[in-house]
Amino acid sequence: LRQNVYLVKLLFPWFLNCLANAFPMILFVFYISSILNGTESDKEFILFIYYLSAIIGMSFWVYMIKKIDKKNIWRISMLISSLIFTSIFILNEDDIFLFSIISCLTGFCLGADLSVPPSILSDVTDYHKKKFKNDISGVLFSILILLNKLTFAVATIVAFSLLDYFDYKSEEISTANVKYLLFFMYAGIPVMLKIIIINKLKRFSLSKKEMAKIKENLYG
Repeated sequence: LRQNVYLVKLLFPWFLNCLANAFPMILFVFYISSILNGTESDKEFILFIYYLSAIIGMSFWVYMIKKIDKKNIWRISMLISSLIFTSIFILNEDDIFLFSIISCLTGFCLGADLSVPPSILSDVTDYHKKKFKNDISGVLFSILILLNKLTFAVATIVAFSLLDYFDYKSEEISTANVKYLLFFMYAGIPVMLKIIIINKLKRFSLSKKEMAKIKENLYG
């Protein structure tokens, strides 16, 4: 696997992206309750429109793959998502409507996270099969499951350890530091990680033309 340079260049951005998505997932309830003063129905509605937007977005990003290199599509979606997500920092109590709009837009970008990286990974698998005469799809599936669980565990440990250290209590912001901490972990960390990924993907050079040749050789 180490001989596959494209796989090596892809796994680290994949790990960081999973980590970036894990923090908002873990802290969503705390952010809605403590920062926006939202209700249970607010949480349910926002989650619904977020994932609905992701499903709609998947069709768009899959279509765009036909027009632009996959890595660039992924980078563009992460850049848009990061720019939108920074507006989280200006929200105050009862800004549920504004947060709903942000959730729709970032959910739409999530559609790229759900469709483009797996498509790139499929290309990397085909590249490996062509060059090394070995199908690694099963091994990669296991690796990705491990990475997904690892990132969720890391984000959970970091988030709850910091909240406990600053004496956070559910639905209660005791100090300004706790508020800023929630902002930082919910939006700051994901945005910084996305920016790192955007930069890292510059080095990923498996192009559409090269993949077209590989697929033609493999599948005719």
